[in-house]
Amino acid sequence: MSGLVGGDNLMGIGGRDDVVEHLRLAWELIKGPVVMPLLRVAVFVCAVMSVMLFVERVYMAAVIVCVKLLGKKRYTKYRREIMREDLERSRSHPRVLVQIPMYNEKEQY
Repeated sequence: MSGLVGGDNLMGIGGRDDVVEHLRLAWELIKGPVVMPLLRVAVFVCAVMSVMLFVERVYMAAVIVCVKLLGKKRYTKYRREIMREDLERSRSHPRVLVQIPMYNEKEQY
């Protein structure tokens, strides 16, 4: 005996089994109209984002392949001698900030 009169527990007659049954019934009532639609929306959003990532990767791969095959560069190569002559002729040239490549950067755009 647990020390209580009649051997009943503190939860009353039936106690724990009644609470579990009420929770199970509440879950069944909430699951259908609330939880399932939310899960369906979450799965749909995740699927859409996965497709977006895939399309972005395919697009970037196509752009990289085109750039590699065509061999075009986005920047213009300047001849240093011609620029130096222009700078020596006119002293009113603008000051330019030069970015130093950091980490693995090969090109600056």
